Amino acid sequence: RRTVRKSLADGDTDMATMIVSSLAVSDAQQQELSRWRERIFAAEEEVSVFELAKCVADPLTFVAMTIFSRHKLPDFFGIGYERMKELCVALNAGYSDENHFHNRMHAADVTYAMHLFVVHSGMVESHGLEPVHLLAIFFATLVHDLGHPGVTNAFLVNSSSPLALTYNDRSVLENFHVSEAFKLMQQPQYNIFRALEAEHLRELRSLVIKMVLATDMAEHFGQVTELVSTAPSATSSPERHPVALEKDRLMAIMVHTADISHPFRHLQAHVEWSYRVRDEFLAQGDIERQLGLPVMPMFDRDQYKGEEQYATQQIGFIQAIVKPLLEALCAHFPLLRPRMEPLLERTLDHWAHVRDHGGGHVPDPLPPKT
Repeated sequence: RRTVRKSLADGDTDMATMIVSSLAVSDAQQQELSRWRERIFAAEEEVSVFELAKCVADPLTFVAMTIFSRHKLPDFFGIGYERMKELCVALNAGYSDENHFHNRMHAADVTYAMHLFVVHSGMVESHGLEPVHLLAIFFATLVHDLGHPGVTNAFLVNSSSPLALTYNDRSVLENFHVSEAFKLMQQPQYNIFRALEAEHLRELRSLVIKMVLATDMAEHFGQVTELVSTAPSATSSPERHPVALEKDRLMAIMVHTADISHPFRHLQAHVEWSYRVRDEFLAQGDIERQLGLPVMPMFDRDQYKGEEQYATQQIGFIQAIVKPLLEALCAHFPLLRPRMEPLLERTLDHWAHVRDHGGGHVPDPLPPKT
């Protein structure tokens, strides 16, 4: 099948070189950015977007272009540097810096996490992923929280927000994010899919929608059950071998895993993300109290009791949510286990130490907005 209409392909596809040369203001910075590019190309597990942000002002664009280049997507789909740059400008603008957690840094981080999974899982080979699948995967992670208002689906539903009314209370944010993303694609200066044949564009759109909708935490336990019930087993006879998950469903669950992957990645980055999500939740609780809405304990500033309680909550979240998902995913992709599971255990050890010994490791929450 022909994938790309060559007449619509861009020519400036050498993104990996162009992004370094455009951002570097000195030979020393060019060398540093080149090292970061190589680390991303190698898919190092402990790359931190917070560390990257110390040497590049726009981590999202750098991560996006470097990962697209690593997987040869610009050449294959005729995606030019200038068009990709314009899209990244729009994505950066679409993520609010007012959000402590759901912001452009998070989008870059989740995209990098998905890159780790793709490179180290063997999924491309074992499941026959084609370039259109990879383009859908990385576009989905870049846009998966686009336009996020900094509050949860439950808040939007309980407050009868216009978004909840538009999407009938179902995966409100996720439907909104993917809708906003494809609205951008209607504008030629952002449309990195312009050269795709119509058949492939329909396939890509369907995949992106499935993957972004899969990031709804309401789907989490069902996804874990799916992975567990379909996991291949070395001891299963052919007659009793579980039915394999469809490729697009595995990709969608993997995107959800990437979305909550920071506990089994760079430790200090995880700790920073945990503070950020805490502060975003507490800010939502402040709004809920002002509106007379019910406030869940994790969102209630008055019930925050300091680092011992906080560390206990982190352990609970990891043990109940993150660890079962990672273990179930590793049953499908055993190559991930030796890379990811030790990092998760290290994180649990960290929070156990904070819980048991204290010592002022956890900063106080940010104060309420006035």
